[in-house]
Amino acid sequence: MIAFIKTENLNKLALVTENDRFTYKEYLKSVSACSKKLTELGIGKGKKVAIISENSPEYVLTILSVLNIGAVCIPINVRWPASQIEEALKKVGCDLLVIEHRSLKVNLQCKSVYMDQLIRLKMGAAFEGIEPDLERDATIIFTSGSLGEPKPVLHTLGNHYYSALGSNSNISLAPGDVWGVFLPLYHVGGLSIIFRTLISGSAIAIPSKKKSISEAIKTMNITHLSLVPTQLYRMLKNKEDIKALRSVKAILLGGAPVRESLIKKAKEYDLPVYTTYGCTEMASQITTTRPNDTISHLLTSGRLLPYRELSISKDGEIMVKGKTLFKGYAYKDKLVLPFVKDGWFKTGDLGYLDKDGYLTVYGRKDNMFISGGENIQPEEIEQRLTQIEGVIDAVVVPVEDEQWGQRPVAFVYKEGEISESQIKNELEKVLPKYKIPDRVFFLPKNIYEKGLKLNREYLKGMAKRIVERT
Repeated sequence: MIAFIKTENLNKLALVTENDRFTYKEYLKSVSACSKKLTELGIGKGKKVAIISENSPEYVLTILSVLNIGAVCIPINVRWPASQIEEALKKVGCDLLVIEHRSLKVNLQCKSVYMDQLIRLKMGAAFEGIEPDLERDATIIFTSGSLGEPKPVLHTLGNHYYSALGSNSNISLAPGDVWGVFLPLYHVGGLSIIFRTLISGSAIAIPSKKKSISEAIKTMNITHLSLVPTQLYRMLKNKEDIKALRSVKAILLGGAPVRESLIKKAKEYDLPVYTTYGCTEMASQITTTRPNDTISHLLTSGRLLPYRELSISKDGEIMVKGKTLFKGYAYKDKLVLPFVKDGWFKTGDLGYLDKDGYLTVYGRKDNMFISGGENIQPEEIEQRLTQIEGVIDAVVVPVEDEQWGQRPVAFVYKEGEISESQIKNELEKVLPKYKIPDRVFFLPKNIYEKGLKLNREYLKGMAKRIVERT
């Protein structure tokens, strides 16, 4: 990893924290020292190192140190209960566990070390990492698991390298720029920022959780940021937040469907937004909109980035491959290769490419259900719902129905006094009757703003319980 850093960038800004700024030369000293400590713990090429931590500068440096010695980095979701963490790590195997909080107790048959024992921001030691072999195993990142058990996705160093190259060719990133991390580093959307900044010679900024995004933009001189739509929605309700967003060069929006009303509002304020489509298996972005794209373009997921390939199957499923495609699902005793003919990976998403190469994603193939013999794609109804004035977000799920098999119900987050009957009346203008939800449930603010996106499986269970009681 050290070899990726160009000599001319050694005195450039590399890492921005709440209290300090570090050049690449200083950055590398900490990586070297941590690399040396890891080797003293018996960790070397091919060994597996799991990390359980909230975002922090030390987390970034630990990831780089693990990769620098040729080991495999396994970032773990800190929101999982200890039992799920234990089960996940048993699946993939683990030679060392790095833990941020001493309060976390995980029972595993492997060594463990606390992060503050392993790395400090201001420390240095002479240690040369191995040459960056792009073919070697680099990370195991678990999928979100929203549609089942999280899967362990094995990436090579080259997958991340080419993902970053393709992204940087579309969203300009150079020495002096600062990309703020507001997504978890255990998700590929957060982790990928490390690689983008490293190979471009730009800096990565790690704000504290206590600081708002707009405060971080101002005090850390952030020029680029990745957000999910919920984060942007919250910020567009505050004048100071909007002012901060207008000062940056790029806002990459992904991780969930971006609603038309949100894009239009963002463009009203002349914000430099980019919409994107990606997945863990492709090491983050697959398609992304271009600089200065129109609103109609921003309502798509953009065009294919370099080093990726994309195809639409006969039944409308998005298939991908290329230099960013993962090696397979890495279990302790085997590598599962879920590829079809000619090495394509079926994403499970349905989509359409227009004549200019812009991708529109319709929704998950496995979200589709049948009502009275008719196919219903929930995301189509959700898109129509969010076009209604006063509706901010929506999720449509099926419930069992004796007559029709399954029927749609909607969960809506609204602003204002719009009623269930008004929503249904508006939908009847644009959708056939069988696609109109039987019920519309309104989500309270505390549930909607609790997470970064609405959990479809959770709401499906909630709908089932509500309907059974009525």
